[in-house]
Amino acid sequence: MKITLREAMEISNQKAKKTTPGQKLIILMLIFIMDETDRDHVTISTMELAVCCQVSQRTVYRLMQGLELRGFVTKTTCRDESGLHHKNTYRINGYKPQKETSCQNNSNH
Repeated sequence: MKITLREAMEISNQKAKKTTPGQKLIILMLIFIMDETDRDHVTISTMELAVCCQVSQRTVYRLMQGLELRGFVTKTTCRDESGLHHKNTYRINGYKPQKETSCQNNSNH
């Protein structure tokens, strides 16, 4: 069962009532990616997230900092073999993707 938009909005408002529309967009995008990949985390660069959300990379960076400070997300930095920063892994605190339980493939046509 996929998460509904209303449930995603409730998750984004659970800790702070003054979440900005940009932060809600980032949370919804992270939830969407988590549901599509059936993982409890997302490994993505700020540039990739900016392209997905159609905002600037600097805006994504600023919004993610706000979400981290408020306790919505936890960030882990991923580094490549040379030790340079490559991507971040984000977890939405208190959210676990739900497995899809539909029987769409069991049709007798």
